[in-house]
Amino acid sequence: LAELSQDFNFKDSNSNFFTPDNQADTKMLMRYTQPLMRGAGKTYNRSSYVVAALAADESMQDASKRIQEHAFSITSTYWELAAARANYKQIERGLKSLQELHDQLVGRSDIDTLRSQQLRAESAIFKQRAAQANAWAQVQAAEANLRASVAAPDLRNGSGQELIPLTLPADWKSMVSREEELTTALNYHPEIQAIRTNLQASRVRLQVAENELRPTLNLVMEGYVRGLNGDFDAAKSFGDQFTTGSPSYSAAFSYLRPYNNTAAKAILRERRLELRRTLLELDHTLLSVGAAVEGNVAQLNASFSELESAVRSTLAIHAELDYLIARWQDAFLDGTARNLLLDQLLNAEIQLIQAENTWARAQSDHMIAIAKLNLSTGSLLPMVPPE
Repeated sequence: LAELSQDFNFKDSNSNFFTPDNQADTKMLMRYTQPLMRGAGKTYNRSSYVVAALAADESMQDASKRIQEHAFSITSTYWELAAARANYKQIERGLKSLQELHDQLVGRSDIDTLRSQQLRAESAIFKQRAAQANAWAQVQAAEANLRASVAAPDLRNGSGQELIPLTLPADWKSMVSREEELTTALNYHPEIQAIRTNLQASRVRLQVAENELRPTLNLVMEGYVRGLNGDFDAAKSFGDQFTTGSPSYSAAFSYLRPYNNTAAKAILRERRLELRRTLLELDHTLLSVGAAVEGNVAQLNASFSELESAVRSTLAIHAELDYLIARWQDAFLDGTARNLLLDQLLNAEIQLIQAENTWARAQSDHMIAIAKLNLSTGSLLPMVPPE
């Protein structure tokens, strides 16, 4: 520690021995203090800067966590909107097919169509219209949630403006490895990085506490120049510091050892407990993040299996519907067969709508599962590359 100071003192007295009168006393002092035990070393003297830098890094990791969580919220809302719009369009297509079938029944009412057949077709149409209204409500709710999540000024006042998803979902299987994803989480996950940073700060504070347990032994060296004049002539006294007389020097050792050193021992005990608590937090965080990653890897694989099953189911129902339509167009069926075939045809149309909705839902769930896995590993929007 180096100090440089300049003093200006003005004195006056009615004593006959006070010479000169109206004194202007100036003194320039330079002092250098070198700790030899307590407070010595680069680690101790840089500890405040290091701890502040680590605290800033911990805050950045917390910001990264919040940003990634918000990005995941936007991603989930986006794919919810994609699924809702797909459901609406699929129900709309199914309604068109049902309406065409109903029109055929009405057109053949004077030939071979029964009133009961028309009513069954109308019932199916009304049910799908109700489902369409519900699907449109889901679209509007998803759009509102997406606008709120993005909070873009261009979208806030976009009343009546539809949001159309353009990104196509991935229909291929993502090749993920449990070990690789766990390694990615160790390198990127904000909570793990924040705990590591906190652990480094705890170690630095522990080293400082161990240093402060030592007795104080300082080497103190100082030198000064001085000027003295009457009539309060401070300017002449300041000049005389460097022209009149010689500088004075001194050197000494300062030693201090508190009795029992209770305060330093208590701080050291607190720092050790703090380090132990941080290590336990790191262990708990590693277990929690690892469990989340493993669960999300399994969920991603399951979501693709559901998507694959939904695709195969939809294609099978579509083939069945094509077969039933071809039979329905056969005019040589008797009345009983046509009634049975009509029920099968209506059921197949409704099942196809439901299967297509399941397909769209599975696509969205698959994309959300990918984003959730990236969130659990901290690689959704990594702010800081791994060291």
